[in-house]
Amino acid sequence: MSDEGLYSLYKLHLIDSKLHEIRSKAASLDVGKADAEAYRAIEKETQPIRERAKSMATELKQKEDEQATIMAKLKKFNGQLYDGSIHNAKEIESIQKEIEMLNRLAASLDDQILALMEQLPRVQEEALAAERQLKQKREIVAQKQAKAKTDHATLTQEYQNVGNQRNGAKAKVPPEILRPYEAQIEKLKVAMATITEAERCSYCGAHVPERTVQMVRAGKVCHCENCRRILFILMPGVE
Repeated sequence: MSDEGLYSLYKLHLIDSKLHEIRSKAASLDVGKADAEAYRAIEKETQPIRERAKSMATELKQKEDEQATIMAKLKKFNGQLYDGSIHNAKEIESIQKEIEMLNRLAASLDDQILALMEQLPRVQEEALAAERQLKQKREIVAQKQAKAKTDHATLTQEYQNVGNQRNGAKAKVPPEILRPYEAQIEKLKVAMATITEAERCSYCGAHVPERTVQMVRAGKVCHCENCRRILFILMPGVE
């Protein structure tokens, strides 16, 4: 087996590698960012048609209300003409002119209402299609955020469990080996690699010179010439 000091450092490295892996998983959790951006793009793109549908529906309601008011006035004036309550010629003429004007307004409103009723269904269908798209994206974002929250809680607990092992493992590492390791882990995040049977660095694949292999076997702290990670030889059956 390789030197006990390097082996204890390797055990610490396994814990730190696991902690790094958990942090990476937490950082890469899908919180629906891309879907939220897609939602905003759809929202912006479909805003004109959605606003138009609302505007046309409001306009149709207003014109129908206006038409109802005109029809009520026509009924009132026609009633006055034929119920015998008005006998003055000027009043009758005035009412007739009012009726003519209201009939023209009613006819104009009829045309406008018909035009709106013809156009509105198509516009509303486009707006509804947009709303369905937006609803679907909102649901996807909500689902991904909920899953990410659950996964993050799981990873946090796992991180704490693994982290609780670190102090004990660290205490077993000789200080003269621990110092260069901790300096490396600050820069590289994963600070250690094993030498494979083919005498290559397990992290970057670079060839490890025979002289370096022998020094590692002797318990010396040696670095991969390519990725600068501390090297260790893991004997078969040892974890």
